Amino acid sequence: APGSKLILEKGTYHFWQEGALRRHFHISNHDQPVWHPVSMPLVDLRDVVIDGAGSLFLFHGNVLPILIQDSEGVRLRNLALDYEIPHHSQGRLTRVNPEYYEVSIDSKKYPHEIKNGWLVFKGEGWKEPDWGGGIVFDGQNGTIVAGTSDCGYKGTLEIIKPGLYRVEKDLARKGINAGDIITFRHGGRPHPGIVFYRAKNTELKKVVVHQSHGMGLLAQRSEDIFIQGLGVYPREGTGRYFSTGADASHFSNCKGKIISEGGTYSGMMDDAINVHATCLRIEEKIDDRTLRLRYVHGQSVGFEVMLPGEFIRFIHAKHLSVGEERAIASMRRLDTRELLVVLDRPMPEGIVVGDAVEPAGWHASVVFRGNTVRNNRARGSLFTTPHSILIEDNRFVDIAGSAILLAGDANGWYESGACADVLIRNNLFKNNLTSRFQFTEAIIAIFPTVPDLKGQTDYYHRNVRIEDNVFETFDVPLVFAISTDGLRFANNRVTYNDDYPAWKKPPFILRRCKHVEVKGNQVKNAPQPWPKHDSSGEGNDG
Repeated sequence: APGSKLILEKGTYHFWQEGALRRHFHISNHDQPVWHPVSMPLVDLRDVVIDGAGSLFLFHGNVLPILIQDSEGVRLRNLALDYEIPHHSQGRLTRVNPEYYEVSIDSKKYPHEIKNGWLVFKGEGWKEPDWGGGIVFDGQNGTIVAGTSDCGYKGTLEIIKPGLYRVEKDLARKGINAGDIITFRHGGRPHPGIVFYRAKNTELKKVVVHQSHGMGLLAQRSEDIFIQGLGVYPREGTGRYFSTGADASHFSNCKGKIISEGGTYSGMMDDAINVHATCLRIEEKIDDRTLRLRYVHGQSVGFEVMLPGEFIRFIHAKHLSVGEERAIASMRRLDTRELLVVLDRPMPEGIVVGDAVEPAGWHASVVFRGNTVRNNRARGSLFTTPHSILIEDNRFVDIAGSAILLAGDANGWYESGACADVLIRNNLFKNNLTSRFQFTEAIIAIFPTVPDLKGQTDYYHRNVRIEDNVFETFDVPLVFAISTDGLRFANNRVTYNDDYPAWKKPPFILRRCKHVEVKGNQVKNAPQPWPKHDSSGEGNDG
């Protein structure tokens, strides 16, 4: 009933796949199984509080633990989610030399068998062959071993004894040592830990996702989300170094406010937070008002990107320039990947097949404040939204890739939302960018994908201010920016160290940027000359 409050007795609660409710729907940025077995379907609720009182919810098998759908005012508090057998596995390296390595895998924690000469991991109701590539963590401090990125470790395997294997592969040349931890990645990303779908005014407070088969939290087509103290990190006592199989939190086609404060994120296979919209490619112009549109990326299909009565915005894919808006008069779903859309009036001039459209009304403002992000793969955070973005008082520490990425494209991922108001202030950036991943050209990367940058007449991102931050870093670029109008790097403190190998690149790499200002920064131990005085102007290729 509306206004209800459910307080659980603190304990460990087990959920099995056999007891889950099978629901069919599409989830953004995930694989698309026919069924999602949902353990806790919180659907069609109003003003409900569920308080776990510090309980652990332990899941068995392939399940989607929590779904909040078609609800308003749901508040979820004081609980942690984990899997009895996780959807990643790990082993400790016992010997590493140029000819081979030896690895020990706990068969009870990570059941497995050898089939066709390689590892196949098994869980409750599932069996997945290992990919042969994953993340290697330093066994002493939990950081990702520098320079290893997505490490390939597959080779000819010999069984020394059950649970101990010798593999002909040279990991020593990558700086990997005995005692380090291999995270074996297997399976895809069918189910997140928590899903918000058409949910309004939703709150998570002191909720922890220790492991998931995909994202930790995936919110789509939802409005006004408030998160305090979200945790995504390995559960103490498990010995695990990894947490979620992809992003810790991911917000696709949401609007209103997203406020995420006081969280701790560690061991994820992707970003702590990612906010974006989804654009669809124009496959056919049937007439001047009718378009056939296509979801392009295979992990983002079928859910409502746009509906009749809403506005869409056109994107010229070649130059990634954002164009005019039109309202949708009617639409028809042709199949999972295609829509037939009729506009209220003729489309703008110059729109061609291969261009794209994005939802004009489904973007959110973001506050990401007071969080700690560390020891994770790829990036610390990713934002692609035209509304205000505030990134402040966070600690980005030992992230293998960039700490912050502002992206956008209509050519690959089809994730859109040109940034227009970004403030990055009072954060600590410490020893990030120890490996290379997609779009990770600097600690702060502003990297829209523009196929024809020279032919572009406008700019994609605008008004990015990086102020009053502390950078403790080895010699890597601080800022990489493409197609940005208004970039300010001011009053930051930058101290260089020798903790990792130098990139020997400039601190700022700018490609087709204007109104750039570098001012009032304090720099210590710079490995190469900085500007001798404050500078401003345009930046191109240097």
